Amino acid sequence: MHHLRYQVLKNTADKYWSVVDVFTGWPAEYHGVVLDTLDAHEADKMVDIVNLNDYARRGQLRPLQ
Repeated sequence: MHHLRYQVLKNTADKYWSVVDVFTGWPAEYHGVVLDTLDAHEADKMVDIVNLNDYARRGQLRPLQ
């Protein structure tokens, strides 16, 4: 089983959410944009996108059958 590299975390200081790299603890970046200060809906979408990109980069994606 493969683990997801990114997860969504609620910022403790405000109403925003971040997409965070579980290995480094740092907010993820997507096309040079730091993925913090997102609303919940944006964070949910972006975590899927960066995890999908990570899987593709590591060669973990397989065609659907």
